[in-house]
Amino acid sequence: MQNPYNFKQVLDHPVTLYRLGKLTLPFGISLARMVLFGVILILMLIFHKPINMVIPYNAQVVVYAGVPFYLSKFFLKFKKDGKKIHRFLFDFTQYIFTIYIPKKRYCNDQEVLYTNDKVTFEPVYMKKGANVDETENADETDLQQSSPYRERRRLGLLQNSTRSDSA
Repeated sequence: MQNPYNFKQVLDHPVTLYRLGKLTLPFGISLARMVLFGVILILMLIFHKPINMVIPYNAQVVVYAGVPFYLSKFFLKFKKDGKKIHRFLFDFTQYIFTIYIPKKRYCNDQEVLYTNDKVTFEPVYMKKGANVDETENADETDLQQSSPYRERRRLGLLQNSTRSDSA
């Protein structure tokens, strides 16, 4: 029997760019890192006023180039639930918009229906004491009374009224 080939290393290898249009690069750049660098840079440019208030003017080029570079490196090494960051973010946003916001419930991988319907119960009113329409026990006075001879019967000194004398 042949050993199957493990394609995990081949498929985990990032897409690498060696040429951008007519510009040939002396080294390869990962496509995922380039996209993440661009997203972080755009976010920094959107919030440039608070960033410029914190850093001095002569260090802005270093900050706007270095921070996205190192953050993109960190985020690509970061794995959440065993997934790379771009896969995790895609799955997470899909979960947020399809399950969390609509408040769907699942049990055994099937959607539980009618969980959003509010259940209301009618109040139950009970009276203390007997009901007027209730029939009374006809033999209320024939309840078993405590017998002074009960202990003697238990010990066997007196005969039980249910036993016969011939036994």
